Amino acid sequence: LNLAQAPQWELVETGLVREPALHCRVAMQQASTVTEGGSQLARLLVYTGSSFIFGMMCSALGPTIPKLAKQTGVDEETIGWLPAVQTVVCLMGSMASGAFRQIPRSQHHMLLAILTLWHGLVFMLIPAASRRSFLLLSVVFAFQVIPRPWISQMNGLLVSQIYEDSSRSSAAQSFNQGGFSLGCLSLTAMSAFCPRVLDVFPYTGAFTFLTASFFLMLPQLQEGRAACGSTMGTDSDTLGSHMGYFGMMGILAVGVESACGTWLITTLMDHEIGMEMTRAQFVNAEFWTLFAAGRLIVAPLVCYVFELRARTCIIGGALLAMLFAVPACFFPQNMA
Repeated sequence: LNLAQAPQWELVETGLVREPALHCRVAMQQASTVTEGGSQLARLLVYTGSSFIFGMMCSALGPTIPKLAKQTGVDEETIGWLPAVQTVVCLMGSMASGAFRQIPRSQHHMLLAILTLWHGLVFMLIPAASRRSFLLLSVVFAFQVIPRPWISQMNGLLVSQIYEDSSRSSAAQSFNQGGFSLGCLSLTAMSAFCPRVLDVFPYTGAFTFLTASFFLMLPQLQEGRAACGSTMGTDSDTLGSHMGYFGMMGILAVGVESACGTWLITTLMDHEIGMEMTRAQFVNAEFWTLFAAGRLIVAPLVCYVFELRARTCIIGGALLAMLFAVPACFFPQNMA
């Protein structure tokens, strides 16, 4: 099927009209049935496995803050600058992520493998850097954070393009995000059972070699499919007018997730609450368990059964989260 000679494809590519996008979609579905139909499940599993390891690495700082502070010779408040470094670096990396649009789609799996190895190799050096100085620890930590927004954005984009059907695509994205949550939960469990808590850094970083090899084993992606998919149903004016709302929602969501995942154990063990390490780890594990269950099971099930719109799920979930946070503010020491 030569899409380059199809008039519908030319019209969609130039953006002169929007109606022929349906013809483009049908043509691309026919082409993708042969080229990518058999690898959809494999791609979803590899992408979700990558999100699993990614979740472990993103949540490693929370349980290790006390040990990192002790090994570095600084207090925990000083280690608290590392999440600030992470935020700044991620923001800068996200702003530069548009450059990856110039890379052919057929090379995306190779690029993800390289970025994953970069992330993992530098991640393994964090304990060694903490033995030298806080400055070196900050530099190494920032350097391993650089590829994080690129990995996250590319992974999420590729997952959204696996299936043409919107319901299956939504389920795939929820499943992929559930893998990230399971990774966070697994890291919490690993930190609780490791003889030395800081060993989670080399152990987790070593898994990236496996993830990178799986990326290289996947078949190359087709160039035409991404171009067609990115053009269908897109209204640049409407999207631009809502970017501010989307950005603010993302900032708040990631902020809550990062604050709880990073500082939950340290906050619970603070002198004002005085919770024991074991109980704090249990609460942290409970947080990530419910986090994973919400993304893997609850959210897809609610959307499927009640056929809710995305905005309804977001608003309803935010209101429930605020409601359940109120008792914790007044009774922080109550395990219930």
